[in-house]
Amino acid sequence: MSTRVQLTAWLTAVALLASLLTGWLIAPRHYRVVGRSMLPAIIDGDVVEVGGRLASWRVPKRQERWLAEMPDGTEVLKRIVGLPGETLTIADGDLLINDTHLLPSPQLLAQTAADVSGGRWTTTRSDRGLWHEYQHLVVDHSQPLASPVRVVPGPIYDSLADDREEHRRLLPVFSVGLATVVEHSHHVSTDLLVCIGPQAAKIRLAGERRTAVIAGRLATRFVVAAWQLPATHEAAKVFPSSPLPAPPLIEWSLTSNALPLTSSVTAPRIAIGVPSDRPSTASPPVLHDLRVWRAPHHTPAADGTHSWTIPPDHVFLLGDHPTASRDSRHFGPLSTHQLVAPLLGQ
Repeated sequence: MSTRVQLTAWLTAVALLASLLTGWLIAPRHYRVVGRSMLPAIIDGDVVEVGGRLASWRVPKRQERWLAEMPDGTEVLKRIVGLPGETLTIADGDLLINDTHLLPSPQLLAQTAADVSGGRWTTTRSDRGLWHEYQHLVVDHSQPLASPVRVVPGPIYDSLADDREEHRRLLPVFSVGLATVVEHSHHVSTDLLVCIGPQAAKIRLAGERRTAVIAGRLATRFVVAAWQLPATHEAAKVFPSSPLPAPPLIEWSLTSNALPLTSSVTAPRIAIGVPSDRPSTASPPVLHDLRVWRAPHHTPAADGTHSWTIPPDHVFLLGDHPTASRDSRHFGPLSTHQLVAPLLGQ
């Protein structure tokens, strides 16, 4: 065999080996999810795409979803919430990092918020303007078993319509709010008011436009985000059952300390409306897909542990649906060497 032929064969083998190695390191991998721990965004049976083996070498970031190897060798998909050197605490359903509440971004809330059903919207028109107000209703279990089912105002609970296997004592949630897309078709500016509990915020609508709105109580804060949509744009959802329109990379337009609620046995007031100080010839804004949402309600470990100090080179992992998740609350912070790959497209 001539030297040239040998060299060609050698180069071909090297190129093939390099191609295989590159594919092994970089090519995405696919996994089928088993379980309900990442509801509502990822359901049992979903196939997810994670990065190649090379991706496992990068530094993980907070709120990223990673495929990880649990201490028993099982591979699971979880969200990173605590980083090396931090102290993570769960209190009243919220996450705290070094004693400071962790406020989810609009993008994270859109991934993790659950749709709330079981209540009713009422619309009133008066000299105060046009208002839409939500009242949450629950079954009155104080009635005798043979009595007709009766519903009464009550709190929003941490249940999930997508979790049909859930059998447990439900907990009230007060990190709740509303979301909608507002269509404003008049050249005259209009003030839209959103009310959550005892607090309200004003959103200015100007010109013919469509505006996505998210507002609520979240991690002890009163938050509002509003952004303009193209006139012909349908508000995309992060996932089909999400109650929230998918926000761009934005921060909250307004954050302030949430004021105390007047009642702990009923849901906070949730309302949106247009004041009466607008021209009588102007048609009111139209609200599309008006929804109520609740944030995840985090619970301590089964043994009552609610605070963890994360060692160097470790992270703290949680599921988005806490009551159906086995995670760092049960086995503690996980070594970064046990992170397999990040979820792609997050």
